[in-house]
Amino acid sequence: MSKILVVDDEAPIRHLLDIFCRSEGHQVEIACDGLEAAYKIQRERYDLIVTDMTMEPIPGEELIACVRLISPETRILALSGWSEEDTRTQAETAGADLYMSKPFTRDEFTAALRHFCLRSEATTNKRTADTPCAAAA
Repeated sequence: MSKILVVDDEAPIRHLLDIFCRSEGHQVEIACDGLEAAYKIQRERYDLIVTDMTMEPIPGEELIACVRLISPETRILALSGWSEEDTRTQAETAGADLYMSKPFTRDEFTAALRHFCLRSEATTNKRTADTPCAAAA
């Protein structure tokens, strides 16, 4: 199970992403905009942040850059319904691990979640195996 922060300024999208993530067994927190998300990432550690790119007062690309400074190991999935190539470039330049265009299907979203969560578990298991305490256990 991963800890996921969902960030979107549209309530129906937040609700839908919350349902998708919880149905896969993940712990989910919600932020209504980039400002609330920035506040949360300073206080909590998340395995994955799913963020919209077009928000006020802090747009997704600024939030992504903030996450990279505070928690560089956190995976980031950027979402947008706007000009795909420009927004994809902004997301990747800011440091997003993956970009998805809206609309997307539940299957597409959960496939992305599974990809991130498998990578997260592999990284966690490697770090645990590399620690002296794990070798002694």
